[in-house]
Amino acid sequence: MNKIMFIVLLSLLLFVSGCESKEGLDINSSLMATDKTLPTSFDQMSTIDKKSNSKFLVMRVKNNEDYQEMWDTFQIKKDLMEIDLEKKDVIFLGLYESSSCPYSIKELTTSEKSKMTIVFSDMEANCTADESPRSFVIAIDKTFSNNIAEVALVQGKQEIVLPIKGK
Repeated sequence: MNKIMFIVLLSLLLFVSGCESKEGLDINSSLMATDKTLPTSFDQMSTIDKKSNSKFLVMRVKNNEDYQEMWDTFQIKKDLMEIDLEKKDVIFLGLYESSSCPYSIKELTTSEKSKMTIVFSDMEANCTADESPRSFVIAIDKTFSNNIAEVALVQGKQEIVLPIKGK
């Protein structure tokens, strides 16, 4: 009887552990703004992905002074948006995109505590090879933001992992 009970419990344990969710966690974030601008000093500030040879910039700000400064640095044309920086941090993402196939954020998730994943919508097949500037401003809950050190950008099957720079 004990042997049968042990096998049943072991099977149940294996079944339950195999059912762990692979879905991303809700990170309580929102897209605040997107614009076709980048910082004037983008080339000096950015990180180069060795696989794609593309430049990216991911900055996190945690207070009003840095928020205002980064909004201006990224040259966002929209008026500065109000945000409760006691509860939220702000992520500024800068990159180049094809002017004929602009990036659109499909979802923001995490499957790891130290990494936020930004999934972009699928693109059309016929995109031009030019480089057009694009910036995204994302508000993210401080309880999550305090733990993340990098951002993964996902487009189709390609994933690029970038460090978050802070002010």
